[in-house]
Amino acid sequence: ALFPKKIADCMVIFFRDIKNIFSGYISGQLTDAFIMAVLFSVCFYFGKIKYAVFIGIISGFFNLIPYIGAVAAVLSVLVSLTDGDISKAIYSLLVIIIVQQIDSAVISPKIVGKSVRLHPVLVIMSLSVFGSLGGVWAMIFAVPVTAVLKLNFDRFINFQKKKRRLKLTYDKKQI
Repeated sequence: ALFPKKIADCMVIFFRDIKNIFSGYISGQLTDAFIMAVLFSVCFYFGKIKYAVFIGIISGFFNLIPYIGAVAAVLSVLVSLTDGDISKAIYSLLVIIIVQQIDSAVISPKIVGKSVRLHPVLVIMSLSVFGSLGGVWAMIFAVPVTAVLKLNFDRFINFQKKKRRLKLTYDKKQI
């Protein structure tokens, strides 16, 4: 009611896009957390770490918060050390490092990128750029903000192409 119809329609489309992208981002992050929880649980179980499933679930879902996932996974090392078995602690540490690296390089960009329709390389680049500019808080919003910007940029490019085609068609009719 406050804006002209054309502007109001654009705003509705823009905010609907934001809602769809952020909900896709959240579902992608939760899927990634679930996969990480399963990977940690399985690896800790086969390493005969006490409370493997519990620690795996905690570590997987703490993985939602940048930099905190690895800290939460250190629980397995502490549990192994309280058991008095250094080889299990080293195993746990290696599992944490390897699984975190696989997640950050392959799993997360693929799943989260697919959920917001971004190429995995663009996901990694947006996290790097936003992280260097604004730290952890910027990294939380990096992927959805990049997805919104890309969507609107694509729409602008398509609109410009359509305008050019219409102009060419109109110019040909003039001749």
